[in-house]
Formats: sequence, structure tokens, C-alpha cells
Amino acid sequence: MADSIEIELLDWAALKAQYPFWNQFKMVENLIKMGKKPQILHVDIDIDTSQATAPVEDTTDPANLVLNFAVPQQIFVRSSDAGDTSKKIDIIGQKADGTFGQFTLTSDVSDGTTAVDFGTWNFIMIPIKNDAWAGNVIIDDDGASTTVFWTCALGATQTLGIVCVPKDFNGCVFSGMVSKKGVPAVGDGLMVYIGDDYKTLIELYGDGRVIQPNDYKHLYSGEQIIFASFFTANVIAASIEAYIVIWT
Repeated sequence: MADSIEIELLDWAALKAQYPFWNQFKMVENLIKMGKKPQILHVDIDIDTSQATAPVEDTTDPANLVLNFAVPQQIFVRSSDAGDTSKKIDIIGQKADGTFGQFTLTSDVSDGTTAVDFGTWNFIMIPIKNDAWAGNVIIDDDGASTTVFWTCALGATQTLGIVCVPKDFNGCVFSGMVSKKGVPAVGDGLMVYIGDDYKTLIELYGDGRVIQPNDYKHLYSGEQIIFASFFTANVIAASIEAYIVIWT
């Protein structure tokens, strides 16, 4: 079962600046040649211990998701400490108007405990550290903790989140790696599924494998990308790294 997730967004400007590197991946190269301006989601998931002999989602989902395209979710941000004025925290997500990216949210200028309205969102993947806060950053639905989506201690990057294709975008997993943590032992093995796009088996004496699929499954607008795994003999710990390209 996964116990943490990290998500990084490389927007078109960042990808273009590193074009010689990303151009080695055929899917990315083709999109750029077509005149698209792709972006890349880099996802790292830590599996503390595999726990099933049939595919089970390695969820790191928060208890309450910001994920609603039909009725976008209202978002407020505040701190548990009044002194956290004009403090910043970043989020990766898509606003109700379809704008997607990494956004900076700033607390109230005079009292950190005063909730700031940041409008409605189709989804938020994860909050990412920007400033150091004295208190906890609270991201909720009404500024009064009726439904809390994240509580970020001292403004830290969260270890809970989701991966999603933005509305009106296309996507696919174009590369990735699965690594066993620790020394391989007899009976070790882990089958990993990423977005139902491809699968890989880590076997004895093979503690890491880079995946570049030949057949790319299209990931649809608004699709949550599920990561799942199961062990074959021994319960083991592993990490999943995936690169997902998205474009319009």
C-alpha cells in the first residue's frame, strides 16, 4: 500500500528549455512536431509494503477529494496561526474555467486565520511547499472546516494527492520506472499497473526497470490515473516513478 506521493509539473516553458532531453521520448517528440505545447507530470509513489496478490490501488488519496467536473469545488485557504499573513502555498490543479497549472495561493494580509476565497476548481492534485508557515495551512470548502481537503503542517508539501488528466486535455504515460527497495531475495516479485496503460514485473535480481511502452493508451479528459500493484510471493517495498504527458 502506498504511503506517499510526490507530483511535479513541467509546463511547456520548462519542457521547451530542456528540449534536447525530452525529445528522446518519441511521444513527446511527435507532439512537439505537431505544433502542440505539451506538459509533463512527474509522479513518484512510495509503496511501504505490498499487501495483496491481486491488483489493488496504491491509493494516496486524501480522505476528501477536490475532484468534480460537473459541480466544481469551492476552495478556501487559511492558517491556524494569526501571524501567517501573506504566506504562500502552491497547488497543482485545474480551475473551473479550465485553466490548468501550478498556482500560488496567498493567505490574508492582516490575519492568517481569516479564510481567503480562491474560487471553484475541477480538481486539485496536491499542495506544494512555498513559504514556511508558523501554523497549519487548512484547505477546505467554506473557511470553517466543514470539509477539510488538506491540512499542511507548517506549509509542508503533502504526501497525499491524486493524478488526473485536466478537462479538455489528452494524456498518456510515456515512460516510468519501478524499483524494489532493499536487497532482492528468493520469491521477490511485484506487478505494477500505471493508469491501466502498461504493466511491469520486478523479479528476483531485477531491482529496477525503465519502461517505455510501444503501445500508448490514450488517457481521457478528466480521467483519474490509478496506480495499482500486487506482490507475487514475498511482501516487499518498492517505488513507482511515472512520466505522463498531457496536451490540448
